[in-house]
Amino acid sequence: MRFVTIAVFMFVGLSLFSQQAAPPLPKIKGMEKAAPNLLMGQEVSLQEWYNYLFALKSANNMPAFQEALPDSNTRNNECFFSDKGLTKTLFFGPSLPKTHVALKHGNLPLSGVSFEQAWGYCRWLTESSGTSSFIDEDGEMTKYRLVYRLPSPAELKSVTLSGMANSGKNPAAEQAMRVGRHAEKGCMAFNYKHDVSPTCEEDNALIKARIHGILPCEAFEANALGLFNLQGNVAEMTAMKGKAVGGSYTHLVRDCQPESTNTYTASTEWLGFRVVAELKPIDP
Repeated sequence: MRFVTIAVFMFVGLSLFSQQAAPPLPKIKGMEKAAPNLLMGQEVSLQEWYNYLFALKSANNMPAFQEALPDSNTRNNECFFSDKGLTKTLFFGPSLPKTHVALKHGNLPLSGVSFEQAWGYCRWLTESSGTSSFIDEDGEMTKYRLVYRLPSPAELKSVTLSGMANSGKNPAAEQAMRVGRHAEKGCMAFNYKHDVSPTCEEDNALIKARIHGILPCEAFEANALGLFNLQGNVAEMTAMKGKAVGGSYTHLVRDCQPESTNTYTASTEWLGFRVVAELKPIDP
């Protein structure tokens, strides 16, 4: 893990795994095992994107830095500039502060980035990851690397369904995510657009805590897989350009279901993303 709070796969020295058909997935902060060879992260946060930009500019990679700048007019991105002496002119101009900072609202999910910018972030994570050597059952050594990408619509649907019901072991939890409310108190199960006035006292506090409609990446409870906000808050980009899933704070409950599709044509305030990573062999 580097000084920036992003999920980067780093190996120290040579790691050898023997007598296995495939190398085990590493444990990475902020990512959970979603399938046998798949890690899935939480919503990419403002702090993680700031860290990404800071790393690019620190490396004097100005073309990549300019390409990675989010839409400065997106309301949520105003949180980049709160109470740390950052201004839009300073941040989006040529003089990013030389000292890395922790943003006041850095735990909010990022929005206002394009499909291409999200893929650029995935490529950067992949390039920043290390490699590991793995010895298979036949004694052959292969080098592996974690490859980051956007999840497919099918992967997000599968992970959301699996996490909702915990493989059918918790029907009450699944019902709450289907209707958007927990049965006991009638409180929100995730961050979505209300079509009726809230009846839960906790909901009123949550609604007041929202910043431009958005709540922190780890608001509400994690699902059975350890992932937060697969429904609501900000919709999730998929590997298919123009297709998002999961709904957002601007969508009704019916549009936040695992089977729902949210379309977009450009970066927007209700659209974010999360990454997945899988171990892949490196061609010799």
